[in-house]
Amino acid sequence: MGWLGVDWDAVTAIGQMIGALGVIISLIYLALQVRADARARRSATVHQLTQAFSDSLNAIANNADLARLIFKALTSDKALVGAELLQFETLLAGVFRLYEDSFFQYEARHLDARIWRGFSRRLGLILTYPATRTWWAGTKDDYSPEFQALIAAKLAAAGLKADRPAEASTYLGYRSAKDGRPSGSLETTGP
Repeated sequence: MGWLGVDWDAVTAIGQMIGALGVIISLIYLALQVRADARARRSATVHQLTQAFSDSLNAIANNADLARLIFKALTSDKALVGAELLQFETLLAGVFRLYEDSFFQYEARHLDARIWRGFSRRLGLILTYPATRTWWAGTKDDYSPEFQALIAAKLAAAGLKADRPAEASTYLGYRSAKDGRPSGSLETTGP
């Protein structure tokens, strides 16, 4: 016993137990906050991707000329040329960047598998069109190897393959028909 009949060892032990309990409560609170933050990030990712896809679809729905262009590109045997080709291929590039981003968000577990399945099905549908496969054949090297593998697997599962363009009508019209490499002033050097 210590001064005034107080057992200071017992007081110290009680203090340590209260301190340990405080640490445990703090760790539980921190874990709950991290979990809530992860949920919020996943939700924001889904919202951003869904909004981007919706904006793309609304742009088509609200622009009759663009809708006609896409319909022509996807259903006609005639190749697009000039400004039409540029517009269609730029649209595909934007849409495929969205799909690539969605794929990486899914792989990083920021995008729920249920949402990814919907995006993935739509991607598979887009790949059934010859114009899309022709465009992809000329531009796939602009995308990550992982995304290229995903597209290759989707094409193989559908019994399709990317069709190499016969003309110099690949992405943005600046690639050479002979070797598929950039030509002119758009060629860059370095990383």
